[in-house]
Amino acid sequence: QGAVASSLLTEGMILVVQVFVLSKAGLSTRLTRLALKPLASVAIMAAAVILVRELGLAAEILVGSAVYIGAILALRAFEADEIEQARLVWQAVVRRVRGWRADAVTGDR
Repeated sequence: QGAVASSLLTEGMILVVQVFVLSKAGLSTRLTRLALKPLASVAIMAAAVILVRELGLAAEILVGSAVYIGAILALRAFEADEIEQARLVWQAVVRRVRGWRADAVTGDR
């Protein structure tokens, strides 16, 4: 676990330095605005997972998933156009899966 924490901390520091250097050079990254709420959601999820760590992997997955989704929704981490894009992608995936099922039933490929 120490190696994971060390790698995560190192990558986070590199990211902060890169954003700082880019902003000093006059380049807008929009990273702070785009990443702050999802990163906050990850931190909330991590805290919840740590709290249920003793209950086993299944509890960690269930609680982590539920808390992350709840945090994303509560913090309104995504804008309306991003939600619409996700909805369109989901609809395309559903159409593709339904097409595969129909092909499997009819034997078409």
